[in-house]
Amino acid sequence: MESNAYKAVCEFIAKTQLYCRELSSSVPTEYDKTACFPTNEDEYGAYEYMGEKTISGVKKKYGVSFTDMVKEVRKHRGYTVQKWIDEYESLSHDEQ
Repeated sequence: MESNAYKAVCEFIAKTQLYCRELSSSVPTEYDKTACFPTNEDEYGAYEYMGEKTISGVKKKYGVSFTDMVKEVRKHRGYTVQKWIDEYESLSHDEQ
């Protein structure tokens, strides 16, 4: 069974990166081709706002701190963004 911090990170990364992929100006990052980053200033602002709302929501939903989430990311530093998305989808499917 996965920890709440792990679930929170999976959900946060999945939601923010899937949203970013929808933005017209998003480009892959240099180090992880499955990750993206918006290059248009307006889209970056929307992405940043969405990220802030998402992190707040997952911290509350899972009862974890930002520090807990950072520790979880460091523990799984070899994960690509796509791996986090796949994990989130798997966890979401398991809960149904």
